[in-house]
Amino acid sequence: MSVSDRPGEWLAVARKRHRYLVNGGLGLGLVGALLAAWIAFEWFVRGISHEVLALVAGFAILLGVQLLVLSTLTSLLVDLHEAELEESE
Repeated sequence: MSVSDRPGEWLAVARKRHRYLVNGGLGLGLVGALLAAWIAFEWFVRGISHEVLALVAGFAILLGVQLLVLSTLTSLLVDLHEAELEESE
């Protein structure tokens, strides 16, 4: 019997993946923001530019935001599925 055959277990797996998406999004966003702050400090105070690291920081921030949006959509899907299960019972 697969996970898709048991609705309650599907919801538990989806909630677990949702937590991973939220933690990954927040972590990447935070790493990107800290890296961007360090790059800005280096640029304005010391006059050193880090073009490649600036791209990495921007990529981390964008990927973090995308993971947070995906986690929001996952949360909506799980809540909708849970509400439909409650109605059917």
